[in-house]
Amino acid sequence: MKRLFIIISFLPYLGFAQTTDDYLKSGNEKASKTNYTEAISDFTKSIEQDGKSKLAYFYRGNAYNDICQ
Repeated sequence: MKRLFIIISFLPYLGFAQTTDDYLKSGNEKASKTNYTEAISDFTKSIEQDGKSKLAYFYRGNAYNDICQ
């Protein structure tokens, strides 16, 4: 019974976790609206979850470049 309670208590947290792909998608949506600072934040979160994500590094670099222009 105690084990069931523990499992049930953690279920809500599992449903709200964002994945690397979710952060990439969110970052791209923000970048397309020229909200580069928030896009960089999302790309950084994606990198924190998967440090080998080449796309996350690429998109973040593009967002930094777009801020400077």
